[in-house]
Amino acid sequence: MQDIQQERSNMKNWSNFILIMILFIDVGFAADSSKDIDSLKIEMEQSIIDVDLGKYRQIARNIKDKEVLANGRVAYRFYDIYKKCKVRFYDGAYEPSCIRDVNSESEKLSAILGSFSSNFQEKASRDIEDIKSLAEVNKKRSKDKPVFKKVNVDDLVDFTIKPSDFKNYEKIGVTEDSAKKWFSLHQTAMMVKEWRNNGVYSPDTAELWLKKGVTFEHIEKWSGVGLESVDEWLKVADLKVNVSNYISAGAKPDELKGWLDYHYTYGYESFEGTLEYDEIKKYNAAHVKPSFAFAMNKQGLSVDDIVKQWKNVRKNCKEILPQDELYSANPYATKGKCYEYIGSSVQLLSKNSGLYEGDGVSFVSIANGIIPKTVIGVAKSSGAYTYTSTMGAKQTVAKLSLVQFAPFQD
Repeated sequence: MQDIQQERSNMKNWSNFILIMILFIDVGFAADSSKDIDSLKIEMEQSIIDVDLGKYRQIARNIKDKEVLANGRVAYRFYDIYKKCKVRFYDGAYEPSCIRDVNSESEKLSAILGSFSSNFQEKASRDIEDIKSLAEVNKKRSKDKPVFKKVNVDDLVDFTIKPSDFKNYEKIGVTEDSAKKWFSLHQTAMMVKEWRNNGVYSPDTAELWLKKGVTFEHIEKWSGVGLESVDEWLKVADLKVNVSNYISAGAKPDELKGWLDYHYTYGYESFEGTLEYDEIKKYNAAHVKPSFAFAMNKQGLSVDDIVKQWKNVRKNCKEILPQDELYSANPYATKGKCYEYIGSSVQLLSKNSGLYEGDGVSFVSIANGIIPKTVIGVAKSSGAYTYTSTMGAKQTVAKLSLVQFAPFQD
């Protein structure tokens, strides 16, 4: 009898021990979970500052707070632009697109800065002030100064080109007076030769080009543009595009908008200088979006086939919205709408569907076949899709089916 009582006592003690351990583990896990979330936020902030897209995405997948994720995307866009534009501003060339993007993204980040850690707020505030100051200097430079480094003649004791220097200019047919002017613009004889080969013989004319940001490296591709219309062309084309070819074919700047400056975040591939004007005219006549043409071009389709595919897409989609609007909308409100889409697989759910991530997560499927790891094309939403994240939280996202797509390689 005593043995039985002892056994019962042992069992009771063991039960109490197990209960205490369960409570300890539960509390411990709750504390660790909270700590993990805070740590994830700090890690996400660091990946944003480092502009490490791979690490940022990996961390973002484990954060269930939609507001934190939305603010993170705003911050990442700012630092992505900060990194690219700061280099361009220091290079000295006038960068109107950078000025516009810097001011826009700075305002967006400033509005939500209070939601980040104090360390991040302090650094981001300094970086916002820094890049906006550089943008302002760059803006003034475009109006008031040449974009090149110009010699201050007043600082020169004897503004005479050395015989050894002048010989190089003389070899290409430049007079001494003209050579002095070229010299003051920091244009070497080799650079001057490139200007002259493309019809720019006067250093005064070259100075006007330089003020627009067109250097001896670009003049061959831009020599067909009149100085009076350079600004108009710079709105639609990068300096490395051979604009002269399009002008020779009879193109106007408005016709090429979106075709010569079109970029994708993934891989930074674009149509810059690779499309014939006749091809662009066919696309424009059918109102084909550059993003769609780019996607279908990856499949090796001809222009006529791409136009045909586009017309089929338009039967299902009256309007095709930018991908950003997909993530800013309530998933339920996306039903029936079409979006430009590019995304990579986060988790495959079947051979033809899975969770895909662009700037946010969506359920994506295709009608037939095996869905590629990364896709680009047009997607139509049928409403909302709910799933459980790895941290056990329920997430509701847009449920998309790809109307037309192509595999995409970085």
